[in-house]
Amino acid sequence: MSERPSTRPLRHTGGLTYNHIVKFIALLLVALVPLAVCDGAGPTTERKFKILFVRDGNIWIANGDGSGRTMIVHDANHPCWSPDRKRFAFRRDADVWIADATGKYQRPLTHYPKELAPKPSLYRVDVDSGSILAWGRHDNVITFWGYAKEEGKWQPAICEAPAEARSKIPIKERLGYATDGWNLGSPDALAWSEDGNSLAFSCSGDILLTYRNGPRFEGESHPEWGFENYSWEAIRLAAVAQYDNPSYRASREDYGVTKISWLPGNGRLVYGIERLGGSGFAQVRLLRFKIGDSHYRLGVPQIDQDQLIADDAWDPAASPDGRLVAFHCSGHERDIVIRPVKGGTMKLLIKNADQLSW
Repeated sequence: MSERPSTRPLRHTGGLTYNHIVKFIALLLVALVPLAVCDGAGPTTERKFKILFVRDGNIWIANGDGSGRTMIVHDANHPCWSPDRKRFAFRRDADVWIADATGKYQRPLTHYPKELAPKPSLYRVDVDSGSILAWGRHDNVITFWGYAKEEGKWQPAICEAPAEARSKIPIKERLGYATDGWNLGSPDALAWSEDGNSLAFSCSGDILLTYRNGPRFEGESHPEWGFENYSWEAIRLAAVAQYDNPSYRASREDYGVTKISWLPGNGRLVYGIERLGGSGFAQVRLLRFKIGDSHYRLGVPQIDQDQLIADDAWDPAASPDGRLVAFHCSGHERDIVIRPVKGGTMKLLIKNADQLSW
């Protein structure tokens, strides 16, 4: 009869047994798997935030990790959460609308003529980036790229609409087509900082910043004052655009900013820069900066870092805690992917989705 094999552990070899080695390898694999999946972001980082996105011309809501997807608003685009995340604004045709967090109680805030409905972007025909909305924390107003009447004609302008308006109201122009020497052209990105004091936007491909620098009249202030009751200063924050000279039968290599999203705090934002009117170049980048402030006057901006986050990527949106950035990228043109701001593994968030509000 053959002898049964021994089930006893191997003898010590250099202080380690066979079972010790197996357990060590198993523990190592368990420790490495989460790093490969999210590289420090952690699954709870995404899940704790509700997100809004657009699919097939409708607005959907989901958990921050992409689960629990539900369509809540028909025939709408460009959703934008309110600062308290109890409501959101969105575009429908030419107008700005508002609804509660479930998509109920929809009502328009603006009443533009139908012919003023935003046109497709010059940058990508499938994204109407000129419709981007930004909800300010201070004044509870929704800022958007729209039109204001000047001498009887509709002119492009950065405008605002009070979120609490219950009847038809005139659109308030905040930055006109040419204000204080800035020729806005067609800014395709708007984003309020977390504290509501700074509005970043793109102009001629660069990143500009308007900053709330105190009441118009010394010694006067009120918590319910709107945009117009404060003086605002505009500066060029980052000159990142590049323009090519026109040439015969050759395409131009013009690069400009097409999306901006603030991270918590006042000195960090992510932006998307692309080839304008063409393809072949698109990046998502992180900008760290400082701006001197003296008696409500903006100083010269100091750029501390302009870091590449993702190549062949566009339309960034930072998570509310500033740890993750969502975007589209080559290979996921119609999907939304995420990556830690500090760098790491890219992860698919939602398939067939666009215009994320996080």
